[in-house]
Amino acid sequence: MTPDQAERVQQTFTEATGADSAFANGVLMNVAGVNPDIATLIANAPGDLADQVSSAFWHIAERLHTPDAIADYVAGLGETLLDYGVQDDHYTAFGAGLTQSLEQTLGDGFTPDVREAWDACWMMLSGIMREAAFCKGEPAPVAAAPAPDVAPSVAEPVAAPAPEPESAQTNNDEIAAQAQKLIAEVDNINDVARQISGVAKQTNLLALNARIEAARTGAAGAGFAVVANDVKDLAARSSEATDGVHEAVRGMNELINGLIDSLNVKNGVADSAAIGDQIIALVQEIENAGSISRNISAIAGETNLLALNATIEANAAGDKGRGFAVIAGEVKDLANQTANATQEIISIVESLNEMALNLAEMTA
Repeated sequence: MTPDQAERVQQTFTEATGADSAFANGVLMNVAGVNPDIATLIANAPGDLADQVSSAFWHIAERLHTPDAIADYVAGLGETLLDYGVQDDHYTAFGAGLTQSLEQTLGDGFTPDVREAWDACWMMLSGIMREAAFCKGEPAPVAAAPAPDVAPSVAEPVAAPAPEPESAQTNNDEIAAQAQKLIAEVDNINDVARQISGVAKQTNLLALNARIEAARTGAAGAGFAVVANDVKDLAARSSEATDGVHEAVRGMNELINGLIDSLNVKNGVADSAAIGDQIIALVQEIENAGSISRNISAIAGETNLLALNATIEANAAGDKGRGFAVIAGEVKDLANQTANATQEIISIVESLNEMALNLAEMTA
């Protein structure tokens, strides 16, 4: 979840809720409608559950701009929900109920950007709660029985400890294999980002050619020069954003490699509590790459629109605009290439999110 998304969530949360628990009550009703099993849990929950949920909402929303400050609080909620009988698949139902309540309350204000921000927020919060619940849900070690009170001369020989089961190491091998798949997908993002960077350079060169063409046509090219400068600025923004994707890729690779290192522990038993934070950070970095890619896609849309307007103006200028029309057409093609590439990254991001969730389940 990006800082802008956190701010968008905070603003729309204030719009959707009041000082009472009406919004939280509506969320619970929608969640119960999504999953009948949860309806039973809600009915049997101790105290006024709507007030409890409302209080939790406000506590989190007020501190959402600093996620680290609420991590322990959110983890505690996950443990509490586990005590209430909430299961892993219930989180999906709760997210759906929350989205439905926001749609009902905000109406037209629940724009695609707002939905995207809330989805990112819920992914982060539910990830923390689920990880905490998974850790708490592990069976506690059984204490050894006291030794029998017998004399050393008649004591039974102590049996050698049983060898470690192979299942733990097998599980670690499966987790490592999943991590390697993550690395491969992350590398695919890097490859696509390089393509986008190359397109941005070509667009920048075309913008320079367009400025030269505009200067050649004199006063008739004044409008073309303005468009060329706008295209140049958009190309620069796209290139800068692509650097952000590369940075996110580096971050993801570091986190995944750290995750693999965490698996190389004594007796081959992975510490789910230790790698939980790494998985949460990985999900955040994945979402960051997706957010940047959507920004690049928006830039490509603006570039495409500029190219279209430039083509219309060039055709109106007749022979003097012929060269500029050719350049505008090439800019349009490059903008389409960028848009297609960003959609590819967004698709990979969705796959990465699923793989990260699988990792969380495998290490639970």
